[in-house]
Amino acid sequence: MQQLYRHFNSKDELMYIGISISAAHRLSQHKTTSAWFDDITKITIENFETREQVIEAETSSIKKEKPLYNVVHNKTVPEELKKSISAHNQAIIAKQNLVLRAVNFDLMYSLTRVAEQTQIPKRILETLAETNKISTIVTNRIWSDRWEKEIITRKMSGWAVIDLIDNLSQGTINIENM
Repeated sequence: MQQLYRHFNSKDELMYIGISISAAHRLSQHKTTSAWFDDITKITIENFETREQVIEAETSSIKKEKPLYNVVHNKTVPEELKKSISAHNQAIIAKQNLVLRAVNFDLMYSLTRVAEQTQIPKRILETLAETNKISTIVTNRIWSDRWEKEIITRKMSGWAVIDLIDNLSQGTINIENM
């Protein structure tokens, strides 16, 4: 079974037409990848027996109905909107790739490794940790006679790295003036 779905906004304007094996699962993906997700107020779903049938129905529906945010098959979408959608999607893909790099291999990461992965200077990460703006685990404490202070070694869990990335993208953590 294949599904063709349509998303409408509060003005009953057709925003998007798509296909999926599960329209409900695809909706959850749109939540993280589509800037217009919060505007969805109505969804319709049509079932098709084969992939070929649903692809043909999607293509002809987009051409005929001209949804606001379908870029492929829709010649009425302004170039500015296409560029905006493309930039938004590129930002989301970049964030997803960063998250995958951050949590794919280890459960715990040194601040040096987090700095390398995120391109955030280690000293900024240390400041964020010292001020409890990011979650870290202290793994070692030693006194340095040379520096006359305690040297603290910290690590971050993969989930803490994801939280850091989310907080940076949402603006809840600002590192520009640090």
